[in-house]
Amino acid sequence: MPDYETFDVIVVGAGTAGTIVASRIVENGINPGNGDRLKVALFEGGPYYLKGGPLRPGIGDPVRRQMITNIRGDETIPAKWPYDGYNVKAVGGCSLHWGSNGSLPIPKDFTNWQRETGVDWSEEKFKDALDEAVKMYHVHPINVYQDTPRMTNLSKAGQMFADAAAALGLPVNQAKVDDPRDKGISGVARVNCILCGYCGGSHYCKYDSKSTGLIYLKLIGEENGLSVIPDAEVDQIIIEKRGASAVARGIAYTQYGQKKEARAPRLIICCGTTGTPVLLYRSGYGPKDLVGQNTIVENNNVGRHLDGDTRLGAAEMIALFGEDIHDAGRESDLLINEEGDRNKVTVSGLGSIGYTEQYPQLRALYSVAPDFGWEHKAYMRNGLKRLGTIGVRIAAPTWSKGRVGLRGEHIYRRDDPAILKLFEKGWSVGRDIFARIRPQPIKLDAERPRSFPILHEVGTCRAGLTKENSVLTPDFECHDIENLLLCSAAVIPTGNHTNSHMPTVAVSCYAWRRIVAKHFTRGAAPLVV
Repeated sequence: MPDYETFDVIVVGAGTAGTIVASRIVENGINPGNGDRLKVALFEGGPYYLKGGPLRPGIGDPVRRQMITNIRGDETIPAKWPYDGYNVKAVGGCSLHWGSNGSLPIPKDFTNWQRETGVDWSEEKFKDALDEAVKMYHVHPINVYQDTPRMTNLSKAGQMFADAAAALGLPVNQAKVDDPRDKGISGVARVNCILCGYCGGSHYCKYDSKSTGLIYLKLIGEENGLSVIPDAEVDQIIIEKRGASAVARGIAYTQYGQKKEARAPRLIICCGTTGTPVLLYRSGYGPKDLVGQNTIVENNNVGRHLDGDTRLGAAEMIALFGEDIHDAGRESDLLINEEGDRNKVTVSGLGSIGYTEQYPQLRALYSVAPDFGWEHKAYMRNGLKRLGTIGVRIAAPTWSKGRVGLRGEHIYRRDDPAILKLFEKGWSVGRDIFARIRPQPIKLDAERPRSFPILHEVGTCRAGLTKENSVLTPDFECHDIENLLLCSAAVIPTGNHTNSHMPTVAVSCYAWRRIVAKHFTRGAAPLVV
């Protein structure tokens, strides 16, 4: 008897992509040889600590309510460690703590994906996938969750910003051009939300309201016999050379201190932008300058082309005013740069402090806070109404891109002169606006930008037409290794105009359809371990 377990399909990584792909394949796929139900295993390196009972949106399950404290892993701003998607190991992965901003890819994103690597991923082809993403993640217009529709009038702070910009001859709140390439589905991805206030930040939802990968696992995957195998750190993919070609046979993993193996005729790696290339490196697949003498199959695109956005970017000014500036209404914004489909730079303000930055210990330490004493006590009592920020954002930046190192570190030039030049332009405009704002702030922190972070990263094992510019085909099959497929944010060819979570959901909803059609229907190639 072999000392390993066999499956028809092994999916590695139970995050956003893995929960969708594994659940839908076990629901819709069949063994092409005999028509039997597939034996599918979903491996995850972290625990399944939110397993609990059935999903009850707005109520939650006692296990999840007890385990979720809504305390972030790192309460400091900026965080002590750079979030890269590799730190979250648990069944559900990044879907557990995303902000529920349900913005799906827009036409510009599909165009950029095709232009980048030649994938034939069009909005038309993604229609069923987009419909599924909206339905399963329950994406609705945000005003559904408010007592009244969103404000159309400017708040006091918004008007202060607008008046100062107008004094400089800058047009704020420009009428949006009716460009169909900017139109897409956007809203919030939650259901029966009780508005506890934690949604929108990196908090788990103890009430089952925020849409996560648990929806797929509990409503589809586990109901159809999916085996979820947690606490199983996959050490490597077992790759065998066969003449000039290579084939994936299974995985070697460690669970509770024991070394184990599992075999399957189809392996699907869904370990995210960081974890996917790291696992491929450990398996002997990737660029030789990183993998070295352990290289079994070489592909220089593995781990490269790290892309993303800078919307939480490097240039943000914060001011303390002597009077309350926040009331009902919306903020102002100013478009100062747009180059085709990318490098859209906006300056916005005077925004209120984000929810996750309102924690008392963070607010107490703002650079504009008074010294300790009666003034500081008064500031802590009502300071949020008097604090205003002007931020510079760059959507879909064009930059030199980065790569993922052997340990999962994100390596890129954080002082890329092209990007810093754009931030500098926005920062200068924001500084000029602050100089004209009336009333003037009593304290201002406006440090000139010197570096920037890339967030919502994608592209490190991207799909494309050839191995010269990508790692896998538009059908999610590895160019170089038979029986190996990939799906996660890593496969998205280039950074998006929206955040990365819902594009990952959409790509995963498209991926399972292509994978089932090519591998798990009558007439497909037989499954042989």
